[in-house]
Amino acid sequence: MGGEWFEPPVGFAALAKSFRASTHHSSALFFKANVLASTFRPHRWLSRHAFERWALDFLTFGNGCLERRRDMVGGTLRLEPALAKHVRRKADCCL
Repeated sequence: MGGEWFEPPVGFAALAKSFRASTHHSSALFFKANVLASTFRPHRWLSRHAFERWALDFLTFGNGCLERRRDMVGGTLRLEPALAKHVRRKADCCL
């Protein structure tokens, strides 16, 4: 992509396949996501289930993004995790 977008050393498609490659690998990530979700206090914009989905994506792919869902007036309705496999960020962007 010409260096414009950050590319991890291992492709996201390969990471998605390796998640289910071994029961030992996926169970550790599920456990960690469940522990994080159990200590999470739900917010009116972010549910425990949405946080758990975001945490699992973050642990699997090393990145995660929350999409703001807006109501008819333009206010925030809720936050939903975007699929980390398809989310990219600029290479020169700082966190």
